Amino acid sequence: MAQDEQNPRAEFGFTQIRPDMKLRSMVVHHPKPKGYVLFLHGFPETAYVWKDIAQTLGKDYEVHAFDWPGYGLSTRPAADQFSYAPKDYAAALGDYIHKSGIDSSKLVIYATDIGALPALLLAIDEPKVAKSIVVGDFAPFDRPEYMYASLQSLKSLPGAEGTRPT
Repeated sequence: MAQDEQNPRAEFGFTQIRPDMKLRSMVVHHPKPKGYVLFLHGFPETAYVWKDIAQTLGKDYEVHAFDWPGYGLSTRPAADQFSYAPKDYAAALGDYIHKSGIDSSKLVIYATDIGALPALLLAIDEPKVAKSIVVGDFAPFDRPEYMYASLQSLKSLPGAEGTRPT
């Protein structure tokens, strides 16, 4: 569908990233984008939180967002199929980027909250996954002293095993 460059619209649909997993996705297409922006939502949000800013940026960029597995209208895999740990979210993020045809050399990822750690873990495995990654509002790496006591267990073993790269 042709987009009006002055008034771009967010289009919602689904992206099949694996035979058993689809993500509800939002895309603002641009016929000649200056680059690509991918927004990653936090807890308890969905891709919809990015709609207004995506449409504004869509005047110059192709903009993407999706609901993480288990959020919004995306697939909710059983825990024995998907551990809901940052490493599994990182793999889903990589699958989305590859399946959606985004040019990683022109991609900026903006990730908040639970979206930040998967983006950084994916960049460890695939350093060229994006031109830039901007993260904010998330628990820092290996610095539990700056976290609320109730969240510190996420950074200590055995709970943190799934977040640590091997």
